[in-house]
Amino acid sequence: MANKIQWVRTLSEVLGRNTEVKKFTSKKGTEYETECVPQLDAIVVGTPTEKKDETGAVAGYSYQVYDRKLDATFSISAPNFLEGVSFKGVAFIDVRGGALEHKSEGWFSASKVAFLQQKQQQ
Repeated sequence: MANKIQWVRTLSEVLGRNTEVKKFTSKKGTEYETECVPQLDAIVVGTPTEKKDETGAVAGYSYQVYDRKLDATFSISAPNFLEGVSFKGVAFIDVRGGALEHKSEGWFSASKVAFLQQKQQQ
């Protein structure tokens, strides 16, 4: 059977930022390498929503963001919750992402999220 042609852009092409390859560990404990954006600054639009795993436990939070550089909105998930984040600048650390099957949108995930002023003080 013939292979299907796929049109997939890299993370750096999608987000318009430089990336670097880093090692991560999956939820199942498997170590893998992938490209990531070390820090993506954005404005959170609205309140983060809980993401639950298959047991119903909170597994992280989804942030709807506006990216000034791209003039675009999208969601990024992160493991931590920021209180009072609506319409504030935040930094998402080690952003990864990819295409979603049968959708024109993609997924994005970060290792953590912090208020911009907190990130600059650390």
